[in-house]
Amino acid sequence: MKLVGSQPFGPVGGLVPESVFAEHERLFPQVSIDIIVLRGRSFLLVRRSSKNSTGRGLWATVGGRLRMNETLEDGAVRILDREAGITADKSCLEVVGVSQYFDKEVHCVSVVFKTKVLSRSVVLDETSSESGWFTRESCPASLIPFYRKMLRLGGLDIGPYGRSEE
Repeated sequence: MKLVGSQPFGPVGGLVPESVFAEHERLFPQVSIDIIVLRGRSFLLVRRSSKNSTGRGLWATVGGRLRMNETLEDGAVRILDREAGITADKSCLEVVGVSQYFDKEVHCVSVVFKTKVLSRSVVLDETSSESGWFTRESCPASLIPFYRKMLRLGGLDIGPYGRSEE
């Protein structure tokens, strides 16, 4: 039996069996948190690694699933630290909206936060293969489409193909 996750959670050895996780993803919407990280005029994106269940090789915001009995703010702080090595204070996080997205494998309802950082330093976990700081004009075309809506919620209208709409 293959287990998923890197933190204690669930009944089997602290992790959820992959079959249970996959069945839950198939049957129910997931609650996720996505964080728009700003530094000056640029924003942070991460390229999803093969460790992700969806969007492998594509660019996305830093994000993850909310855990049972975890507040939205605590989840955002945990996810930023784990996935990008960014320490954030809850008071510096701003909820900018709610988005939902669907693909062949998952339906997520995401609470979208925005925060500002001073440092360009990013330390990725295994869920991402690289990171980059982008502007509206330099946003990669391989950004997962529903993340364009999330960036718009955060005030970044990057247009349909990574360039601002005139």
